[in-house]
Amino acid sequence: GKRTDSITKSSASNLLETDGRTNILVLGSDQREDGDSLLTDTMMIVSIGSADNDIVMVSLPRDLWITEYHSKINAVYAIRGIEDLKDTLFEVTGIPIHYHVVVTFGLFKQAIDVLDGITVNVEAAFTDPYYPIEGMETSICGKTQSETQKLIDAINKNSISVEDAFPCRFKTISFGAGPQH
Repeated sequence: GKRTDSITKSSASNLLETDGRTNILVLGSDQREDGDSLLTDTMMIVSIGSADNDIVMVSLPRDLWITEYHSKINAVYAIRGIEDLKDTLFEVTGIPIHYHVVVTFGLFKQAIDVLDGITVNVEAAFTDPYYPIEGMETSICGKTQSETQKLIDAINKNSISVEDAFPCRFKTISFGAGPQH
């Protein structure tokens, strides 16, 4: 497409860099089409060396505590935005971030669709009877407010699981062994 063509035609000399390296922050966000969450549970710095022609990738732990924000680093983007996250990462790692990309569930799905799907080799067949149904995360499954409160109390006391208390939030999925498209 047009956007891809413009990217591939960019000259390496136009890229920002520090000490011969261009650093790109790659964020995997849990934002979905109907959701407003912007947690970045996947964070990686990709550093491209212009002199050495090498690429180094550093994965950042999402649970790294950031005292200034009283939160984990995976919430900084949602709380303060990309520029504050870049500044925070520079303070933590000493690596300046020149560019960034945010990959959401929708963008990930679009990328797979552009490729007409992907094939994944499933090593062992499995069934997950508690696969979450998107959009049902807070459903009370037709229960009354009183019943719901009793179930929430029981969940908090670890005497019942969320799956057993609210079964309408989950479905069973199965995958056979071998290549799955």
